[in-house]
Amino acid sequence: MASPLHRFGDGLTALAFVAALCAPLLRWALEGRPDASVSKEQRTAAPWPEAELAGPARRAFPRAFERWFDDRFPFRLELLQLNNRVVWSALGSIPDDSMVRGKQGWLYLAGDEAMGLYRGHDLFEPDELDEWIEAYDAFRDWLAARDCLYLLLLGPDKQGIYPEFLPDWVQREGPRTRTDQFLEALGARSEIPAIDLRPTLLAAKGDGLLYYPHGTHWNDRGSWYGYLALIERLRERFPIQRALPRSAFREYDRRLVDPLWIGDTWFERWQLEQQIHQEAVVLEYQLPLTFSLVPDSVRRGPSGLVEGRTLNSLDFLPKGLLLSDSYGEWLWPFLAHHFREFVSEKSARFPLEMIERERPDVVIQVRVERYLMAPLERPTLDPAELALCRAWNAAPDLSAAAQGAAALEPLSALPGEQGLLRLEFEPGAALEFGLRWEEEGPGDLAQRLEAGRRFLFVSAAPGRLTGARLSLPPGQEARLLGWARR
Repeated sequence: MASPLHRFGDGLTALAFVAALCAPLLRWALEGRPDASVSKEQRTAAPWPEAELAGPARRAFPRAFERWFDDRFPFRLELLQLNNRVVWSALGSIPDDSMVRGKQGWLYLAGDEAMGLYRGHDLFEPDELDEWIEAYDAFRDWLAARDCLYLLLLGPDKQGIYPEFLPDWVQREGPRTRTDQFLEALGARSEIPAIDLRPTLLAAKGDGLLYYPHGTHWNDRGSWYGYLALIERLRERFPIQRALPRSAFREYDRRLVDPLWIGDTWFERWQLEQQIHQEAVVLEYQLPLTFSLVPDSVRRGPSGLVEGRTLNSLDFLPKGLLLSDSYGEWLWPFLAHHFREFVSEKSARFPLEMIERERPDVVIQVRVERYLMAPLERPTLDPAELALCRAWNAAPDLSAAAQGAAALEPLSALPGEQGLLRLEFEPGAALEFGLRWEEEGPGDLAQRLEAGRRFLFVSAAPGRLTGARLSLPPGQEARLLGWARR
């Protein structure tokens, strides 16, 4: 028979077991909210399972409920922190396979896109490279026909700039990568002013850390060199542009003055961002800003920086559009100084309707280098329209007229052998209208401008063009902003 002491010990053990089981639910009840640590893992928490308890839904309910509860379990944060700290510090490993642990605690993005590109794996086949060049050439030509400068910058992956911290098992398979192939082909076969930052960043490593050791992006110091390269190219079209002096910025490690500032770190996803630190340098502009954010456009990205639409008090500057992935978040605060209006867009690769609506003077496209390992995304251009855009770019600039016309009016064009018109409308609903060429014999051509589009390029029938007239069907309205002829 068990002694009273043994019975007391057994009861205490059972009580502790019940308390441990009830503690998470008690905490949930007292705090009134579930654990929210899943928000740091760059994913959405599992939803509450469907309430139907019949058929397949009934069989799937237990597992769906388990996923829902696992993402909200009280003490989830503390347990994950303990597990991940043991894995990192005691076992010398990493909590998941999304990253590669390098030397001195550096982290690099794993997977075929990042590591495969660095190692020179899966080079472009000739026909595949042709498709990439044609896609970007088409986009550039489409923009050029709208008097828009196109600049392309490839943001180098961290492993190409800091290979010395990679683990020894990561070795190159050859001397060339897809980046080399793409940039060499653009230089030889295209007019796209693409920017290769790799030599610049390799030479600038003595300036200090250019990338976050625990993240996947460059820091302010690294993006500064991308900014300088873009402004240098921008000056070729707009000579008034000058890069801001480095002396106008205060450079410091923000973590030393703001303990909650973490920069770009994968340890946030592992719930260890406040336990394992890194240098988080920022360049803070010290002079009065000439631009301001449009309030309704503001959003905050993973960089911790706000971005959106800006308006500049210097209205003689061009208008710019930044098409980027997350690398552009660090460039945006520098570039906004140089445009009377500056718009940032990260959700689309080739947003044609947005470009038509915004009518920028400059489109800057920033893509991280590993993007070249992903399937090609092409701009959805109509081949007939692209052919007219290219004809427009190649034709002599004979005349430009009727800028700011308030309504559809007769168009009087200069005589000449060519008959190529560019009409610019206020973007709106789809528009159908007639265009009459006054040449050897008058003739009407039915034209259609798709909804949201601004420009329409029209080629005349053979003959000497003496004039043109637009006519709208009853009930349709449009505003002609301007037209030009070549």
